[in-house]
Amino acid sequence: MARPCPSIGRPTGRKKAEQSRIEAECVGKQADTTRCDLVELYQGGVQHLYRYTRFQDVRLAFAPEYRSGFFGGDPDNFNFPRYNLDMALVRVYQNGKPAKLKQFFPIRKQGAEAGELVMTLGHPGSTQRLLTMAQLGTLRDVSLPFRLAHSYELRGMLTRFASESEENARIVQTDLFAIENGIKVRSGQFRALMAEDVMAAKRAREETLRQFVAADPARAKQFGDPWSDIAAAQKFARQNLVRWLMIESGLGFYSTHLDYAKTLVRAAAEREKPDGTRLREFAEAGLPAVQARLFADVPVYPNYEKLRLGWSLAKLRERLGTDHPFVKGGACW
Repeated sequence: MARPCPSIGRPTGRKKAEQSRIEAECVGKQADTTRCDLVELYQGGVQHLYRYTRFQDVRLAFAPEYRSGFFGGDPDNFNFPRYNLDMALVRVYQNGKPAKLKQFFPIRKQGAEAGELVMTLGHPGSTQRLLTMAQLGTLRDVSLPFRLAHSYELRGMLTRFASESEENARIVQTDLFAIENGIKVRSGQFRALMAEDVMAAKRAREETLRQFVAADPARAKQFGDPWSDIAAAQKFARQNLVRWLMIESGLGFYSTHLDYAKTLVRAAAEREKPDGTRLREFAEAGLPAVQARLFADVPVYPNYEKLRLGWSLAKLRERLGTDHPFVKGGACW
C-alpha cells in the first residue's frame, strides 16, 4: 500500500506555518470564490500577497488554428519579434452566465503604436541572477546535463510514437511542444554557463560583494558568510538532485493516472494535519485548486499512458540503479 513520502527540499517549520496562516486569513470563509497566494521574489527578500477572485467555470472563446498559432515553428519560439498568433481568449461564467466585472483589461483592436510601452502582467518567469557560483556550478555540472539528456531521449520516444499515426501525432502534440520548449531554454542556459567570460564576470561580481561584506565588521556580523553555507548545501544538492528529479519531481513517473493517485494519497494524509504543518499545496487556501485539477474533464489515452509510464519507469531504474530501495519496492507518495 502506498504511503506518504517524507518531503524533500520543501519549506518546513515556522515559515511554512506562517505562510499558510496568512493565506488562510486572506481567503477567510470564501474558499469557493477566493484564492490567495504568497509570492516570493528575490529568493524570499520580498513577499507579495496576491488575492484573486476564483472562477470555476471558464470556457474557451477563441483560439487560432494550429498553423496560425504555431506559424514560424521553433525558430519563432522565445524570439522577438514573433510572427505567430500565439494567443487565446477565455470567458468566465457565474451561475451559468458570462460574468460581468467592474475591473478588467479590455482589448484595443487597433493594437499598440510604435514606441508605446507594452508590459506583461504578473510574474511570468524567473532568472538566476542571484545564484552563487556554487549554485551555478550545480546547474552546469549536474542539473542541466541531466535534464537535457532526459529530454532528448523523451523527445525521441514521443516523436516515434507520433510517427505511427495521425491520431498519435495529435495526442502527443502538446507534450512534444512542451519538451521542445524545455530543451531550447536549458540548452541556452547550458551554453551560457559553459562560456568562460560569463562565469568569469559572475565570479568577479561575487568576489566584489564578498569583499564588501567582509570589509565592515558590522556587515560581517550581520550577514556572516552565506556563500560558504550555500556551497555546503550544494554538496547535498549534487548528491540528491537526480533522486529528487526522478521521484519527487516525477520524471520517473510520467503518467496522468499516477499523478492523480499521488495527489489523492498525499491529500488524504495531509488533510489530517494542522493547516500550518501541511505541504504547501495542500493547505486549506489551496485545496480548491487541487480539487479543480483532479475533477477537470481531461482526456487520458490508455495506449499513451502505458507508453509514457513504461518508458519513465525504465528510466527510473536506469538512473537510480536496480539496487536502490525505491526501485526495489519501497514506493511511497
